[in-house]
Parts: sequence; structure tokens; C-alpha cells
Amino acid sequence: MKLTADEFYARLNAGTLRLTFIGMSNIGKSFTAMRLRKSHGFDLYEVDEAIQKSLGLKCMQESADWMGFPYEDAYATREAEYLDLESKLTAKAFDDKSGNVILDTTGSVIYLSEEARKMLAAQSVIIHIQAGPSNLRRLEKLYFKSPKPLIWNGMYKDRADGDREAALKDNYPKLLASRMDAYNAMADINLPASLLFEGTTTADMILDRIAGR
Repeated sequence: MKLTADEFYARLNAGTLRLTFIGMSNIGKSFTAMRLRKSHGFDLYEVDEAIQKSLGLKCMQESADWMGFPYEDAYATREAEYLDLESKLTAKAFDDKSGNVILDTTGSVIYLSEEARKMLAAQSVIIHIQAGPSNLRRLEKLYFKSPKPLIWNGMYKDRADGDREAALKDNYPKLLASRMDAYNAMADINLPASLLFEGTTTADMILDRIAGR
């Protein structure tokens, strides 16, 4: 949903503004959502937490362990189950909500059902917390240090030598590149991640940037 600056602030003041943050895992979506909740009283719906609760899991690490790696037998079934649940929870994220709301999505929001993605586009301003080159290098370094399960959406390919850890590292940058393109296509606004971590960037400045001022 694209809004003019006047429309944006009219909704904010009326308590009817809906924002959806999308982007890479660990890029700053939750950090930014928490800042705006503290400064402007947004209600916050965290999809990660909703999924964990539905699956009876206690934390992100338990979710990762449950998912497994793409070369494991149960992975395809678990990936499909996770995305189906994520789609259902996301499609209902704004139901029965009053006041201004931020939806903090997972990194796999781009793979959700058409119904869920249409709802987000119709009911909210979609903000992509956009990774720059330094952010991508940091994400790759973190992943290469300790590969963790995640939604691959068909992007994982085995190596001829059968080295699965090396295959994860080979394919991860390709996954990030494909996700970046998909986030850009889905977003109404691109907000550079570097801006969010500058010491001089206030919550009001973030809202102004989202509003297009």
C-alpha cells in the first residue's frame, strides 16, 4: 500500500496505520520495530514468535533444529509445514487489532501464499530493511561460521563431491541475492539498514523516511 506523507501521518494520528517490515534475518527489522513501539506506541506482532508458539517451540534455535537442513529426509515436509503455518498466521496478523500496528515478518515472507501477500499489500505499507554490501558480508560471515537451518525454497544444490557443509556455503550467497530481488519487488519503501544504526537517526526520522518526507 503506497501512501502520501499526508495520508501516512493522518493514519498514524488516527491509530489506523499498518506497517510491515520485511528483509533478511538479522538485518534490523525487530530492532526498528521495537524502537517505534517504544517511541510511538505501535502494537507489535512478531511472526517468528507466533510460529514458535503454534509449534510448541521455545526459541529460534529450537525452530531451527526442528526445521533441519535441506539435505535431510524430513526437511521438505518441515519446510512446507512451516510456510503453510507462516502464511496462515501472517494472513490474520491484523485481525482484531486496534491502534497502529507493526508486523515483524520472517525472512521467508517472500515465499508465502498469494492470499497472505495480497493481504499485506492491501492493508499495510511494506518496508524493506535493505541490506547493503557490508550487511551481506556480515550475514555471510555469520552463516559460514555456523550454518543454521532456514527456508531455502529450492535454492540449495548438492555438490558433486558430496560435501554438504561446503554446499551450504556455496549456495547461501545465491539465496541472499534471490531474496534481495524478491524483497525489492514486494516493498513499497526501501529503507537502508545502514540508516537505522546511525547514532543520529531518531525514531521520528525513521517515520519521516518511511512516509517519504
